[in-house]
Order: sequence, then C-alpha cells, then structure tokens
Amino acid sequence: MSEPAYAATATGPRDGPVVVLLHSIATSSEMWSQQVPIWSRFFRVLNVDLPGHGATPAHADRTSFVDLAAGVCATMDRHEVERASIVGLSLGGMITQALLIHHPDRVRSAVFAHTVAQSTPAVRDVWDQRIGAVEETGMAGQVEGTIE
Repeated sequence: MSEPAYAATATGPRDGPVVVLLHSIATSSEMWSQQVPIWSRFFRVLNVDLPGHGATPAHADRTSFVDLAAGVCATMDRHEVERASIVGLSLGGMITQALLIHHPDRVRSAVFAHTVAQSTPAVRDVWDQRIGAVEETGMAGQVEGTIE
C-alpha cells in the first residue's frame, strides 16, 4: 500500500533549495506562519500538515514513524521535490529521524528541535496517556497541554 500524500503548501522560488517543515503534535503547518514569509524569500518552503493535524485527515492505520516518513516522501513527490532540508519540531523531529534512517537519499540536511531519539519509561507513559486522550477526545483535547 502506498502512503497518502499530506496536505502541504509550497511557497518561494520554484528553483530554490527546498526546506520541508514538520510541526509538533497538536499544532499544524500554521505554527510556522511567522517564519514562512521570510524563509520563502530564499528557499522553496514545503509546509506540511501531518496526519490528524490541519488539513490532513487522520490515518488511523498508518501511524508508525516509518509510515509517517513515507507519507512525507509521498508529499515531497507530489510537489516534485527529490531532496530537501528537513526542519522537524518535536513529533516532526521524530519523523525526520525516520526519514534519515529509511529514506536518507531524500534528506539534504536536518534540523532537530525539541525532540528525542529514545524515550525513558516515564516519557513513554506520558505519550501513552496523550495517545489515550486523543483516542477519547481527538486532537482538540491536546491543544491546552501543548501550549503549556
């Protein structure tokens, strides 16, 4: 099964170096709204809504980091991007790591912001609680905790 492409906007010079922006959980591509106008003067910026966020519907059966990385690649393909610099914040940084492991030829460079490669049992417990809350109340229930 091929991965679905995600909703994304592309701005900036068509022939410029490409930067893909991957947001944190319970946010959307809108979180980059202050940066995109400036960065898109110099770069082709592909601003992605991850599944269950912004304009991309949730894909309940495609939630592993491998799946999410493949979805980013499908999104890059849809926008005719072969290789890009990836900026990943939190969840976006975890997906960026999966991109580097499973699709290293697609990544020119990477920025990891407020993310982890491995979590402790305490952090996994927090994530399990957040996943349970999302299953009960949807992503809207994650906004307040994310803002904190």
